[in-house]
Amino acid sequence: MPYASDKQRRYMWARGLAGGETAKGIPDRSDMGDTSKLPVDEPITVTARQHLADRAGLHTDLRLGNAALGLMSWALPKGLPAYGEKRLAVPQPVHDYDYKDFEGIIPEGYGKGTVLPGLAGNAIITKNTPAKLDFSLIDKQRPERYSLITTKGGALAINTTPQTADPAIYNKIHYKTILQDKVKELLDRGYALSPKLDGASEVVEVHPDKLEVTSVRPGADGKPIVHTERIGGLTGLNNPKELVGQKFRAELIGERAGRAIPLQELSGMLNSRIYKAITDKAGKGTTYWIPAGLSGCWFSKLPRGSVASDRQL
Repeated sequence: MPYASDKQRRYMWARGLAGGETAKGIPDRSDMGDTSKLPVDEPITVTARQHLADRAGLHTDLRLGNAALGLMSWALPKGLPAYGEKRLAVPQPVHDYDYKDFEGIIPEGYGKGTVLPGLAGNAIITKNTPAKLDFSLIDKQRPERYSLITTKGGALAINTTPQTADPAIYNKIHYKTILQDKVKELLDRGYALSPKLDGASEVVEVHPDKLEVTSVRPGADGKPIVHTERIGGLTGLNNPKELVGQKFRAELIGERAGRAIPLQELSGMLNSRIYKAITDKAGKGTTYWIPAGLSGCWFSKLPRGSVASDRQL
């Protein structure tokens, strides 16, 4: 079935919502949900299935939610966007949480047609404001990111998945031994002191409201290896304006019960599926952190747009 125009879709869905026929999986046709209740940095359910509807035609049903809230829903006439694309997303009534597993034929009423197999997995919300809902798919090693931007006509879905890595030159930092009787002299001269812990070398980019953490090495496909979602707690920040846009070399450490976790375990976390890393972190009581923060000696300042320098702060 060919895709209808966005204007036609808005009309057909508006006509359907005004009708009185039975709605599959929708307890209350007037309840459009409250997306502000979707939790940030916590795994939730995501589904995206093609729906060949008699009335509205072929479209993608996008749903985000959990058992407590139900499934917040949008209909995308032209499907989920590829990177950089914008697609209309028409808000729909909240669906029952159990509807997440539905595939098959809706014989009568609102949505009459066929729901085809599609995406069913896990996501996390990384930003939740009245104007914008950012979420990441987390069932693979790398996140696939989307934004839902509120508009007068509903919403726009945008694919914001990182595509290009910085042309990093990975220069391992070699530390030199300082004799104990020289330590005080260095501290008096303004040097900072920190224990040497085995961690993973990362690049941290400062945004106004978040930190983006990626490996110093890109993947085999040249795309960045992003760890932001695995680490968690890096969004909703209020970073200093003078640091926004800057990039830093950093050492990522895992900690549990006051001790650094083995490097082998940390590497396993960084190379696992994001959802597994998040649930393992919560189950084992592990915290991931970057020692000393943005002003500490573990960071190396990098020029804007480049990660080729190792100048110490």
